[in-house]
Amino acid sequence: MGNSQGSPVVPVPDQDPENATVVVDPYESSKTGTRLVLISDTHGCHRQLRVPPADVLVHAGDFTLYGRQEHALDFNAWLGELPHAHKIVALGNHESNAPWRNKVQELLSNATVLCDSGCTLRTHDGMPGLHLFATNFFWPMRKGSANPHYDIIPVGVDVLISHGPAQGYVDSIGSPDPPSGIHDSGEATGAGCAVLLAHVHRVRPRLLVSGHIHTAHGVEWGREADIAHTLCVNAANAGHKHSAMESDPIVVDLPARGNRTEYQQATALEREEV
Repeated sequence: MGNSQGSPVVPVPDQDPENATVVVDPYESSKTGTRLVLISDTHGCHRQLRVPPADVLVHAGDFTLYGRQEHALDFNAWLGELPHAHKIVALGNHESNAPWRNKVQELLSNATVLCDSGCTLRTHDGMPGLHLFATNFFWPMRKGSANPHYDIIPVGVDVLISHGPAQGYVDSIGSPDPPSGIHDSGEATGAGCAVLLAHVHRVRPRLLVSGHIHTAHGVEWGREADIAHTLCVNAANAGHKHSAMESDPIVVDLPARGNRTEYQQATALEREEV
């Protein structure tokens, strides 16, 4: 199980208070803007977690082990017990081929399930909406490959959720500090997706939430100039074993920002405001 105090045991990078702040102690720190609590890879062991309060709960996929429906049903019941006003769930590889995959929103009635789709959340009166988009699960692809599903990620998204991480960001199979899969030579050695990274450069989200690589739990700012204000999070809670939640939820504050009109134009990809 994770830290008994429920605060994220991750190296905290230099903060960027205009774009995102990693909250070290969510039970003590005052909130600025919209607070999100980020989890992933709970594999049916969600009840081991102590989840801090926040405006939005995001689960980046693998809420079951091998797609077991009983895990999905208990996960939904557990979500219904949590106080968060908004609960967003993406699919991981353990759910993507589950026999109940096509009725996942019916099973997870206590959450908004996003899969190659987005939504706009109104978390506070008078504040612009928070735009989220989640991809389906895809195995990592090499640079130069194409994935038409990633092409529909709209420019202007605030929070991009993808179960698998982008290449070179919180994607190391080992446990370096920081948890990027980048060799000293600058060569990418991690298990993240190069094609997803290209689309992160294209849409420049404020927050990229992933999981999948359990040992890469942590946070990193984008290293390239155009994504320097993108905070990349690997929120995986499971450790070396699927049955033990070794890492705590990660909590991030996003300050209010003006409406991102490019996202609003992608009306075909949005759900109604939640």
